[in-house]
Amino acid sequence: MATKILRPKALLGFSLAMLISLTTANLVFTLFYGFTISLTHSFGGLGGGIVILQEGAKSIHTSRVPLSLAKSLCRLPAVEAHAVTLTPLTLGGKPIVFRGVDTLNDYADKIVKGSLPTEEDLWVLLGEKASERLGLELGDIAVAGSPLSPSIVALHVAGAYRLGDLRDYEAVVPYEIGAELAGLPGGVASAIQVDGIEKGELESLIKSLYTLTIEHDAGRGRVVVLDSLNTPVAMFTMEEPGAEALQLPFGYYTIVYSESYLTANLTSILLTENRASTLRIPDEEVFKLKAVAPETEPPILQLEDGSSIQGRWIGNAWLFEAPRGLHTIMFGEASYLIPLIGDTTFNPRAVEEAPTRVEIRVNWQDGADVTDYLISVRDATGALLASIRSLSPLVTLNLPDGEYEAEVSKPPYLIKVRFRVPKQEAVTISLPVISNPSRIPPRLFQQLKAVTPIDASAATLSSLIGLTTASLVALMTSLTVLSIIAVFTVQKGLYSSAEDNFRVLWALGAGKGQILRMVWFKTLDLNLALGLGATYLALTIHEHLSFNLAFTILGYGLQVEPSLILTYSLMLSIASWFLSAAKLTPGMDAEA
Repeated sequence: MATKILRPKALLGFSLAMLISLTTANLVFTLFYGFTISLTHSFGGLGGGIVILQEGAKSIHTSRVPLSLAKSLCRLPAVEAHAVTLTPLTLGGKPIVFRGVDTLNDYADKIVKGSLPTEEDLWVLLGEKASERLGLELGDIAVAGSPLSPSIVALHVAGAYRLGDLRDYEAVVPYEIGAELAGLPGGVASAIQVDGIEKGELESLIKSLYTLTIEHDAGRGRVVVLDSLNTPVAMFTMEEPGAEALQLPFGYYTIVYSESYLTANLTSILLTENRASTLRIPDEEVFKLKAVAPETEPPILQLEDGSSIQGRWIGNAWLFEAPRGLHTIMFGEASYLIPLIGDTTFNPRAVEEAPTRVEIRVNWQDGADVTDYLISVRDATGALLASIRSLSPLVTLNLPDGEYEAEVSKPPYLIKVRFRVPKQEAVTISLPVISNPSRIPPRLFQQLKAVTPIDASAATLSSLIGLTTASLVALMTSLTVLSIIAVFTVQKGLYSSAEDNFRVLWALGAGKGQILRMVWFKTLDLNLALGLGATYLALTIHEHLSFNLAFTILGYGLQVEPSLILTYSLMLSIASWFLSAAKLTPGMDAEA
């Protein structure tokens, strides 16, 4: 009956027009929803947990956060913190965000092509969508450059991953490469992602300054406070016993004593509140030095102040008792430096006829040579085999097979590296590159903020283009209203074409309720079917035309939720069907 009243040709025309209108409305909704999701997520760094950013930075891509903070946060119970860099650039003429990471844990079981890199190398992992957009395959070389840095790097594609979110549109590189592309100075990251701590607690922790009181009883030397990256952040000279109060932000600190070329790590502290530390550095303590040499060749120990002392034979070595300092022991015409900061055994004969030549290179983390330092080599028992003050970055020693520990002392740094001979015949020891503590002043910590990724994106949108998440929702709501009006117009046209038939039914005595049951309720099934069909068409067009790859923001594609599109399409169909009653009832009331 409804078909005859509404006329078959009119129903066919209505179905086509409604299908086109609903499909168009779904596509527009898909675009705006996808853009909204991309905008409200991508500027916040994605991922979960809390993000630490520089307060006032326009986006996560321009933020600067001390890298030491990440390592210090990891010292808190159940807290995980990872530094990241995020750099927008172009690759093959297409925009993409490069993410520098210090761990691949999130990607370990998400590899869909290739394999997870296991070595430090110039590699890049591509998200599945990024690989599709860029057309890069395993083993291809991707040449990346950024306006933020003069560096250009050639990276080989090691694999592709699928996380199921917007990070599938990114490229992942080692943290060092990410920092280079972002033009970040040493010791700085774009942001730190934190899990295992509440936002309020974290923000209170990083914005506070704490007092570290260091009490000491020494009358000489220096105390240097190093952060978790071994960067000096505070220093004072000890001229008499006393105490020094330092104002420092939250962090994991190592307190180091240095005198001349001697350096000793005294203690480490996780500073989460005001703390006091007492350092015992007695000036007059005497240490024992056991020098391995024949009884017929007694060595002489020349102290740091220029005086000399004789040792005494104890059956298998010569024993000296001397104060702390950098002394010189002489065996005939040969002399060796002895850093004496505890009881020590010195055995130079162990290396005189050793078969393996070992090269030890000392440099800064940026690759520059280190000069004028003290290097000591000890065997597995702790015996000192060699101690050299070197003006060259390269030191060469002959060592027998075994395990060794090389210790480089260049105040305020003390770095130890273990190695095995003959497996390692070339050893590199790197010192922290930041030697100026003012480059990362404590006040920078007070300019940090802890936010969720969504909050970070909203702040970025507000500062860059004057938009907030609320305004985007308002824009999408306005578009929805316009879509409903357009679809309702098509629905209204269906009833307008059958207006004469409605008058005939009314003249024949059909009541208002009867007409609604015969016509209005019967068209609900048609509207629902058209809503389902429009959803299928919209998703098919989206897939075949690759909207998610063609329309991007900083390389991030449009996120599509089929269930949400279906819900929107059905609601639009039902709304147009329900509102169409306005075309029927006023006319009926007028006739009445």
